Amino acid sequence: MQLLEYKEAKPHGSFGFPLEIYCLDNCHPRYRMACHWHMEMEIIRVLRGVFRYTIEGKSGEAFKGDLLFVNSGVLHAGEPEDCLYECIVFDPAMLARPGAPGYTLLTNFTDHAMLVDTRIPTNDPELAGPINRLFDDAGRPANPSQLAAPGLLPAVFAQIFRQRSYSA
Repeated sequence: MQLLEYKEAKPHGSFGFPLEIYCLDNCHPRYRMACHWHMEMEIIRVLRGVFRYTIEGKSGEAFKGDLLFVNSGVLHAGEPEDCLYECIVFDPAMLARPGAPGYTLLTNFTDHAMLVDTRIPTNDPELAGPINRLFDDAGRPANPSQLAAPGLLPAVFAQIFRQRSYSA
């Protein structure tokens, strides 16, 4: 676990919609992603510009179309440059409930036995497709989208398993 002073206290999502989406441009007060961590997982999609990041001590750059994954409890920060980016933050426990399909596999992620790779390969439509649909649906306010978006998370994790986009 990371230093307590960097723990983000802001709640993400609600019981009715268990994920939170943020669209951040240079006018947004949280545009620059200060160093922090939270127990939720996070997926970042860069829509424009350059997003310089540090995730679990490793730095890199992401560009238009790139997808990044932040595992729960991981210290991360971002320095955008002429950038428009989106973040989806969700509690992985909503997927790994006893008796739920895939419970045993998903607990590997909630228990940190497996960590999703930081860089998600965008040249693979089998993996990037469900993630992009998740962003598209989560950003829509209509009720059908609120039903569809959380339902896409198991498909995302199924593809992470199939593509072996994780480390054990």
